[in-house]
Amino acid sequence: MRMQKWAVLLAILTSTAVFACKCSHQDIKSSFEAADFVFIAEIYSAGNEFPSVQPNNPNFLSKAKLYKTFKSPLDPNYFTTQEVTLFTSSLDTCDYPFFNNGKYLVFGFLDPDSYFIYSSHCLSTKPLSEVSDTDLALLKRLTAESRIVKEDSKDLQEYLIEILDDQSNRKMNTLILENKGFSAENKYLKYSLALTLLMLVSAFIYLYLRKRK
Repeated sequence: MRMQKWAVLLAILTSTAVFACKCSHQDIKSSFEAADFVFIAEIYSAGNEFPSVQPNNPNFLSKAKLYKTFKSPLDPNYFTTQEVTLFTSSLDTCDYPFFNNGKYLVFGFLDPDSYFIYSSHCLSTKPLSEVSDTDLALLKRLTAESRIVKEDSKDLQEYLIEILDDQSNRKMNTLILENKGFSAENKYLKYSLALTLLMLVSAFIYLYLRKRK
């Protein structure tokens, strides 16, 4: 019965997100660049419901054990127990639903209100079983490159403070992902328009030449 409950809820949230979450799906590289955290974790306590500001729209917490971290603005000792809490809001249709136990590749952000980590349908968060060896090799390379960039960038502590203090961080992350989606749509529309114009011009030339004959 409990499994049926989560299955129904997951189906509802997933179908809602498809229609309401405005963004284009980001590949591994784009997700790595956009996220604050990238790691592999095993969820052992999924979808624990707790109340939100709206009684009919609960939030969900999932407990997970960290296995490997590819990217993090935090000191490695921050996760002293090597565990992390994943957050899913039923009010945000872009939030990734962590409702099943198992290992996941997570691209996440730090929620400014709870300090838990949440992910998005727009990113490449997925069960580890769906991650290929090529994906893992790419993550390893991106991790090495990001460490070099981080050493040349501003102080790590300032970056952390910026993430924690920015109360609109969640909204900003959503807007950035939505903007990428709109950019992709605009690019597609431009290509479609150019192709349509080319076909019209070709048809006009064909008819003109045919009349001359």
